[in-house]
Amino acid sequence: MKKLLVFLLLFSTTSLLAAPISISGHIRNPRTQVIQLKLITQYLAYDPILLKDTLDAAGRFSFMFEADQPMEALISYYKGWDRLYLSPGDTLKLEYDTETGFTCPLYSGSGAAENAFLYAFDDGYDTYGTFKIEEKMQELEADSFLQYVEEKRARQLAFLEEFHQKTPLSEAFRQFFQNDLLYTDAEYLLQYITNRTEATGQPYSPPPAYTAFLHSLSIQNEEALAIGFGYYIFITTYGKWKATTEAGIQEETPGAASYPKQNFQYLKKLYTGKTLEMALADLLVEALRKSDAEALQLEIDEFRTMSTTPAYSAAVEKELNKALLLSPGKLAPDFTLTSLEGKPVSLSHFRGKVVYIDFWASWCGPCLKEAPYAKKLMEQFADKDVVFLNISLDANENAWRSMIHKKEMKGVHVLAGGLRTEVPDLYNVMALPDYWLIGRDGTIISKNPNRPSSEQKLVEELEAALASTGMQKP
Repeated sequence: MKKLLVFLLLFSTTSLLAAPISISGHIRNPRTQVIQLKLITQYLAYDPILLKDTLDAAGRFSFMFEADQPMEALISYYKGWDRLYLSPGDTLKLEYDTETGFTCPLYSGSGAAENAFLYAFDDGYDTYGTFKIEEKMQELEADSFLQYVEEKRARQLAFLEEFHQKTPLSEAFRQFFQNDLLYTDAEYLLQYITNRTEATGQPYSPPPAYTAFLHSLSIQNEEALAIGFGYYIFITTYGKWKATTEAGIQEETPGAASYPKQNFQYLKKLYTGKTLEMALADLLVEALRKSDAEALQLEIDEFRTMSTTPAYSAAVEKELNKALLLSPGKLAPDFTLTSLEGKPVSLSHFRGKVVYIDFWASWCGPCLKEAPYAKKLMEQFADKDVVFLNISLDANENAWRSMIHKKEMKGVHVLAGGLRTEVPDLYNVMALPDYWLIGRDGTIISKNPNRPSSEQKLVEELEAALASTGMQKP
């Protein structure tokens, strides 16, 4: 066995409280020789630390690292990823047998009960109705949706207690799990309001009793901030919702820096401490993906002076470096992908024409809603120097081809082959659909142009791009 020993100080700036975590195990009837572990150290920019180990001749593996507080991780062998909950001092052992169809691994050692629970809970995830949340948001009235979410959480908590009665779980784990459920469901309830607002184009006001759940929540909860995606996503959604409903802050123009700049100031009034730091970091990371980095310099400088969490600072600086390379006026990164006809297509092939890039996928609902508008737009610009370059992030080529045929999608179609692949990474694509407007000279005009469904706004944007000669920034 190639012993993998990695000492990482994952959270604090001092190792005085850090303790080792050991994960080891055995693979019976191995299919491949590599096992992977992702350590989730923060949630605002999904950038886990990836560790790999190679099985020895007996099929054994081992990881070791240091941490100073509980954390989540993901482990994968051959296919799929299983969640892990890890605490400083854990010596977790796992045993897999590939001939059993990758059913629940055998857990032993410290941390075994908590991770056996997570596997059982995730294995029955769809039985609680979580997969139907989006569907229920569309079909239920506010009071019925609130009831649906509360009943779902009650079933999930009942499962937690039943498991705990048979196999005792640590109090820290139970608190983590309960917090994660509570804040995840609170975010669903807020998302219901924002979805209704977006669907109608008018501010949606639910019955007063609907938002009563907020009164029982601890909005400032640094214990929940330390571990769990639920609190992070709640805080970001809650901040946007409050900024809109209380301060009237709305994004009038896609990618305009005025929106994050106003939100930055509002969040300083809404939150304090580590919660504020995380919320501001998340705001800047998101804004830098679509807004002009230079226009956000004051906010970035202010964040630098107040940030005390290395992970948050690093996430903002990393996003800033990417944004500076993708600023309007910079040369768009070139690439070559394979077309629907099996031919190589490069962005540079279209030099001299305006290029409207659409990153999409056959499984992306919002992408498919844009398809009829895009088809109409292409017909309108059929005799002009505009190329509609559709870059699919489908991993399944057949699904890509089938959807193009089904929707009668026009334009130039190429396949990137997945979200975490070279071309979407070049353009820092984190969500779909994602649009870019490239000028005749190959420089970036906008990294957040209007969508096809905006119709006349995008027409005017394309006409302006056709009329411009472009100028590359140094």
